[in-house]
Amino acid sequence: MLDYRRWHRFVVQMRGPGGEWVTVTRRQHGAKSGGEKAIVLHLPLFAAAAAHYRAAPSAPRLILLDEVFIGVDQVNRGQLLDVLAAFDLDLMLTSDQEWCTYPELDGIAIHQMITGAEDGDDAVTTARFVWTGTRLRPADAEDEPDPEPDRGPDRPAGP
Repeated sequence: MLDYRRWHRFVVQMRGPGGEWVTVTRRQHGAKSGGEKAIVLHLPLFAAAAAHYRAAPSAPRLILLDEVFIGVDQVNRGQLLDVLAAFDLDLMLTSDQEWCTYPELDGIAIHQMITGAEDGDDAVTTARFVWTGTRLRPADAEDEPDPEPDRGPDRPAGP
């Protein structure tokens, strides 16, 4: 059996109240809010993935996350997505609420899964949308100019 968990050791640090770097302990992490806990765990994950991918520059730089950023407020979600973009990482996520329509992202494709379950139909299809960095639009309207930016950092569960 190949146990990859012993290949690397990561130590997570954060700035303390006085500006000094302190190692995050289980106790410190446990005392944080749900959103703070998520941020403390996501940032090192993204940094580790970016460092790993640097060794293979032609490899896909993909991160797959399920129900990403639960408990993180919208401002911090935008900042975390900005970190992903700065690291040049590609994110594929699943969520029933997150559409990633933040000004920090200059574009993202969104595929909304649609079922016919309420009509007794077993079929599943998708509707594709594109976030252009300023506007959410159906994918077939991708080439149209943006008349004015959408307001607000994130859209509800439907366009």
